[in-house]
Amino acid sequence: MGTKESVSLRDMHCWEIIGCQGTENCPARQHPEIPCWELARDLDDYRSVFKICRDCIVYMVKNDTIALSDEETQAIVEQTDCWVQSGLREDN
Repeated sequence: MGTKESVSLRDMHCWEIIGCQGTENCPARQHPEIPCWELARDLDDYRSVFKICRDCIVYMVKNDTIALSDEETQAIVEQTDCWVQSGLREDN
């Protein structure tokens, strides 16, 4: 069974939550103090134009608009390869 560090999703960067292996050219990585959905809006990115960010787990977690409990949200993230790739879960 895997164990996880006690890390709140609210305290993580978007790329850590979704396990993004993006480059240093990523606007979110270049400006970690600015929420990714605000960067998408400022860049007139397709995610903002089509309102994709509102359905993203990162946006919902950071804005407390998710209807799930913290435990349920954590379980969803843990069940993805993203969680493993980000190094936040160790399999024993």
